[in-house]
Amino acid sequence: LGRAQRLTAVTAGATVRIGLRDTLLERLGALGPTAITGARAGAVRATLVDGVEGVDAYVSRYLPQALITCAVPPLLLVAVALVEPYAALALGPAVLLALLGPRWWDRLLARRGKEHWDSYEALAADYLEALQGMPTLRATGAVGRVRERLERRSAALHRATVAKLRVSLVDTGLTDLAVQGGTAAAVLVACSSAATGRTAATGTYLLLLLASECFRPVRDLSREWHAGYLGVSAADGIAGLRT
Repeated sequence: LGRAQRLTAVTAGATVRIGLRDTLLERLGALGPTAITGARAGAVRATLVDGVEGVDAYVSRYLPQALITCAVPPLLLVAVALVEPYAALALGPAVLLALLGPRWWDRLLARRGKEHWDSYEALAADYLEALQGMPTLRATGAVGRVRERLERRSAALHRATVAKLRVSLVDTGLTDLAVQGGTAAAVLVACSSAATGRTAATGTYLLLLLASECFRPVRDLSREWHAGYLGVSAADGIAGLRT
């Protein structure tokens, strides 16, 4: 089942990636070179290559995992409630916090993501232009100035990446706090239930197993979100090429 899910996700992602890239190339070809007069070749290349690849990761990895996360934890919480209702009361708020807590930072993360993508596009454009114009730069003695500009672009990209990672670290910290807190609360409830005899040994073992599995889709969703976030950051650039 897991292999079938991965195969379907990869096939869907490849279909979206190829279709989107072909659409963008056809659009650019139909409009002609005058349509992107104000755009830089390196920025367009970054959108067509890296931006579309990010959309592939978003479609093939994040969206399927989001569906799994919406479907699996509620079923597991129902199973936990059948074994020990108090454990379900402890796990439910923790699962909600793990899912909704990081969303408090979405606006800031979107702004930092756009800054990161803009810096990446600018650096890609500068590098491509420097490579294409290398004979002219050497002939005019402008290599040093271009090198300094590339160093400034690289430093700006580094700062934008670190700034985005700081917000992402808070996002991950909230998720891990909810996961660890919910699991610890479920363990305490399971131990209390076993000590008082409300739950048999098999029920306690099942409770501990289900408590851990409740958060597995949430952890996987957090990982896939970071993998596909480049596609979200490049959405404006892709939309700009399509219009």
